[in-house]
Amino acid sequence: SDYTIPVTGTLTILAGDTVAYLPLFVVNDAANEPDETIDFQLSNAVNATLLGNTTHEYTIKDYTSFEWTGCAGVGTSADNIVWLNPNDLGTADGGLVTIFTDVSPNGNNTIAPAGTQDAVMNQAYLNNRHMLAFDGTNDEYEIFDDPLINTANFNTKHTLVVFETGTINGASTNKEMIYEQGGGTNGINMYIYQGNLYYCVWSISQGWNPISVNTGANLSSNTSYIAVLEYTNDGSNAYITGYLNGATVGTSSVASGSPILNSHGDEGAIGGLTGSTRFHDGSTNNAVNFSGRIGDFIHYSDAPFNNTRRIILENHMSSKYNITLSANQKYPMAYSGTYSHEVAGIGQFSSQDNHSDAQGRSIVRINNANDLDDNDFLLWGHDNASFSISPTPGTVDVPGGIDNRLHRVWRIAEPGGNIGTVQISFDLSGLAGGPFNENDLFLLVDSDDGDFSNAAVISTGRAMNAQVVSFSGIDFNNAQWFTLGTSSDINPLPVELVYFDAKLIDGKVETNWVTESEINNDLFIVEKTTDGINYEKVGEVKGAGNSVSTLEYNFWDNNPYTGISYYRLTQVDFDGTRSYSDLKSIVYSPKDLDVSIFPNPILEDQVFIKLNGVVKSDFDLQIFDMTGRLVQSTSL
Repeated sequence: SDYTIPVTGTLTILAGDTVAYLPLFVVNDAANEPDETIDFQLSNAVNATLLGNTTHEYTIKDYTSFEWTGCAGVGTSADNIVWLNPNDLGTADGGLVTIFTDVSPNGNNTIAPAGTQDAVMNQAYLNNRHMLAFDGTNDEYEIFDDPLINTANFNTKHTLVVFETGTINGASTNKEMIYEQGGGTNGINMYIYQGNLYYCVWSISQGWNPISVNTGANLSSNTSYIAVLEYTNDGSNAYITGYLNGATVGTSSVASGSPILNSHGDEGAIGGLTGSTRFHDGSTNNAVNFSGRIGDFIHYSDAPFNNTRRIILENHMSSKYNITLSANQKYPMAYSGTYSHEVAGIGQFSSQDNHSDAQGRSIVRINNANDLDDNDFLLWGHDNASFSISPTPGTVDVPGGIDNRLHRVWRIAEPGGNIGTVQISFDLSGLAGGPFNENDLFLLVDSDDGDFSNAAVISTGRAMNAQVVSFSGIDFNNAQWFTLGTSSDINPLPVELVYFDAKLIDGKVETNWVTESEINNDLFIVEKTTDGINYEKVGEVKGAGNSVSTLEYNFWDNNPYTGISYYRLTQVDFDGTRSYSDLKSIVYSPKDLDVSIFPNPILEDQVFIKLNGVVKSDFDLQIFDMTGRLVQSTSL
C-alpha cells in the first residue's frame, strides 16, 4: 500500500482545541496502481459527545502516466466530476436540449426539474461552437445530489463556466443564477447582481457565514466571459477566489476552527435555482433564472487543482470560444480561428505549482520537459482536420522521404522561456490501418508557413508501445506546426471519413457523413445503441468502391429510441474488414408519449402510472410533489 496508519487507536483532542491530527503517512512509490481508500470512524467517546459526522473517507489517487486525459489535459477524465459540453450534444439548432449530458465518465447528466423548461441549442455560435440559450424565465438544469458533488464534506472545489450575458440591469435587486449547489445552510454559487458577478460559499453548519468576492460592476450586456470559482481551506481559514477571463477578481476568507465545506444537499442547478441558496449579504431572496447563454461547465471536487492548471484550462476555453483573456493569455488568439480544437498544455506557475503531463481528449500527449521554469508554458491545439492518413500518396504536402502524413495538424505556443526538450506521443489505436511499423513513422515539424514540404523529419528517441509512438528529446519553438508522417507506401486507410453526425429533426434522426476518398469500400452500416454494448442495425448504404472525390451520404432513422441513444457508422471493406466511427448522442422525447397517474389524490401510499406510447429503451422515472421535491426515483 501507499500509506501507513494504525488500524485502531486513540485520538485525543485537548480541552479548548478543535483539531487533532491522525498519523497518516502517504508514500509516492511511482508505481501505477488503483486508487486506495481509507475509512476513518470515530467511536467510544470519553468526556465528549459525538455528533453527526463520525465517519470520513480518504482516497489516495494514483495518477498514472497516461491519465491526464481530462479537459485540456488537466486531471483524469473522472476528475471532471461534471463536464457539461454543448458541443457533444446532437440537438439540432433551435431545438430544446432535454438532457444536458455529462461527458465525463461519472454520468452526472442534468435535466430541467419540474416546473421549468429546457434551454435552446444555438449551434455554430461563438467561434462556431455550440451554446445553450437560457430565457431568464424558467430555463434551468438540475444537478442531482451525489457524494462527488455535494453530499460529502470538501476541502476544495473548483468550478469553471463559459457564459454570455443577456441585458445587464445594474439597478435590479434580482440575482441571476448562473450556478448553485447546496441550500441555505451550506453551499456554493455564482450569480449576477447589479452588474457584478458574485462568487460565494458558506458552511453555516461549521459556523461560518457566506464569504464572497465580486467583479465590481464591470459586466457588459451580451458579452462572453470565462469564470472560475475556487474554494479552498488551510485548516484554519476558508477562502474563496474568483477569476474572470484569466484575471483575479479577488480573494475573501473567514477564520474558522472547521473551514471545511460541509455536506450540502438540496441538489444544484445551472441557470436557475433548485431548492434554496444564500447570497453574499446573507439573504436568501430574489433569485431569478439566468438570461444569456452557457457553454462549457466543469466542476472539480478535492482535485489536485493549481494556478498552472487553471491557466491552461482558461486558455483552452479562450481558444475554443474566441474569448480574449485579460491575463495569462498563453495560447495566442490568432490561433483560435483554425487551431482551437482540444487545446492542452503543460507549464509552471511557480516552483511548487506546475503541470508536467497533458493529453486531453486528443491523441497527442506531451510530457517530460527538462527545463521547466517559472512562467514557462507549452500549449498545442489542432485544426480538426480528418484524423487519417491519405490513402493516395502525394495528396498532401510532405518532405522528401515521406510518403504521406496525417491530415490533422497541430500548432505550438511556447510563451515565456524555453521549456527545453519534451517527449511527444501519438496514440494511433483509433486510426484504421494499423498496426503500424515504428520505423515507418516520423514526427514532422514545420517552422515557417504550415506547409510540410520543407518540414524537419524527426525520428529522435522514437519508440513504440502497443500503438502509441513517441519521440523524446524534442525541442519545439514557439509558433511551429507539427504532425505525424509515414515513409510507407501502403494504403493504411480504406476510407477517409471527414465526419459523421446524427441530428434529431421532427421526431426522426438524420445521420450524414462525408468521405474524401474510398478504397475497396463495400458499404456503410448505420447502427444505434442505448448502452454502448448491444447495437441494432438501422440501415445500410452502398459504398463507392474506389473514389478520390469528396462524397456525401445520409440515412434516416424513422423510429428512434426514446431517451438517450447513440449512433455510429460502420464501414465494411469488400474483404469484410470493418472500422467504426465515434458515437453521436441523441435525446428523443416523443410527443405521443402520454403519462397517466392515478388515483389522484394518492390513497394508502400507492400510486399507479400508465404509459401510453411506444417506449423502445430504458429510461429514468422521477416523481415530484407539488412543491417540486423529489419523492421517488427509479429506472424502468
